[in-house]
Amino acid sequence: MKQIDYSTTRGQKEVYCLIINNENPRFPRTQAEVCALLDIAKTTCSDRVKRLVDFGFIVPIERTEQGTRYRKGPLYKVIEAQITAESLGSGPWYDTYGHAIRPPVTSEPYKPLYRMHLNGGWVKFSVATEGRLDYILTDQDSVKIKLFGEADPYHTPGSLNWYGKFKFNDTVLGIRYQRTKKKNKFFYIQPGSLIVDSTEVTPDEDVIGPFSSQCRPFLQYLEKYAEWIFKRTSDNDFLIEASVRGGHIGTKEYGLDDYLTGIIKERAGDIGIPGVTNFWTDKSSSAMGSEGEAEFNKASYAHALEQLPITQAKVERSDTEFRILREESRIMEVQIEESYNKVLKHLKRQQEEIEFLVGLENQRGES
Repeated sequence: MKQIDYSTTRGQKEVYCLIINNENPRFPRTQAEVCALLDIAKTTCSDRVKRLVDFGFIVPIERTEQGTRYRKGPLYKVIEAQITAESLGSGPWYDTYGHAIRPPVTSEPYKPLYRMHLNGGWVKFSVATEGRLDYILTDQDSVKIKLFGEADPYHTPGSLNWYGKFKFNDTVLGIRYQRTKKKNKFFYIQPGSLIVDSTEVTPDEDVIGPFSSQCRPFLQYLEKYAEWIFKRTSDNDFLIEASVRGGHIGTKEYGLDDYLTGIIKERAGDIGIPGVTNFWTDKSSSAMGSEGEAEFNKASYAHALEQLPITQAKVERSDTEFRILREESRIMEVQIEESYNKVLKHLKRQQEEIEFLVGLENQRGES
């Protein structure tokens, strides 16, 4: 078997530390952000990232408008051991801005992360007072921030609709405002994906809760800077009407990274039907990975899948041990056959000697 060379350059190690954002792994960086920090060409950064992905040091977890984000892959301990050895001898590393790049110092076991997103996308809120539709002007600066801009609304039977996107707290939110002929007013928010582990997965019935951290601050922002007023519940929280799909809140879905998706596809192929079965392969444009993304919609699966890499390792180890035993058995069979042939040859030679001696005795008796 060919030995794989897992050695990496100093530049590849630096890209690894920055792209997983070792200082704050919950907010991994894109290639563009790493390029800016290291002041290197896009092609150089892309080549380094490709090598890290090919070796399993990092895996893509989320595709955003800013680019793909990555986290530690199944073989991250290999490169972190190299980084630890090199950084101990060379001292701190620094990015273009003089900030120290802190190499990883812990070796946590592989822990799956899931891309949790809302099926249907939009969370619907009731509007008490319509605010500004075009631009937002905050107290912090005099720059106009586009909300829906000057675009004309989209007409549907019974309503006018404004659509747009708004970057808020580093997350691009889809936004929509609807004004109906019955004088009802609704504001919709399309939350971004959340990267969570099994301890952060909430029960299936708690659909909106995990995404409220994106919706609530944005509505407060609109009330403060754009003259909007939203209806509230008795405990002064924003009143959630429903999601667009089916007149109900909908369901949460969880996407797997390339590593876990690869394991599942290797064992089961492309399985399930999106939105019908509890487990499926998503090949839409939003899916992670060139071969699609395995997804599910049951919280209990997250805990079960946490053991999948361990099970995969056990299966691979068992396969290896079986191949070794089979090879040892083959060698033993060859050795037994060789020994058996030697014994037969020896017995045959002894038989020939006995027959020769018996012949001599017979000749002597006749004489």
